Amino acid sequence: MKIKLQDLADFSTDFLDILSYRDIYTAKDLRGLIKGNYYYKDRNRFFTFSEREVNGKPFYVLRYNFRSNMDDMVTPIGLEVNFDTERSGVIVLAQKKLEGYSFIIQDCAILIDTFRNKTQKRVIPSSDFGLCRDELKRLSKMR
Repeated sequence: MKIKLQDLADFSTDFLDILSYRDIYTAKDLRGLIKGNYYYKDRNRFFTFSEREVNGKPFYVLRYNFRSNMDDMVTPIGLEVNFDTERSGVIVLAQKKLEGYSFIIQDCAILIDTFRNKTQKRVIPSSDFGLCRDELKRLSKMR
């Protein structure tokens, strides 16, 4: 699936809806989650939550997943909250380069999927999950 700005805006809105539905607004709200999938309305839109420790501090990862009509699973948005480095990150897949984002490089090349979507990351210099939500809100307004 080619992910255009409109698609990314729709996915961001959906991700925010799921987080709100699950009452997840702060990093404190993440502490009680169990690793796994959290569905919203249907089984085609959900986020996956995982947690591990880095130097004795929590590192949370949330990935928004979308299943298209062709039954292909796409993960267009990911959120990371790292309490060890006091940083967060928003990772997206998109056809175009997004302002404020850097391409993710792997093996000396930009990480690109089979549809030519480029993997990009925005680093947030804080472990405040509310700032990740703010970035999702900003993405939801992109057209």
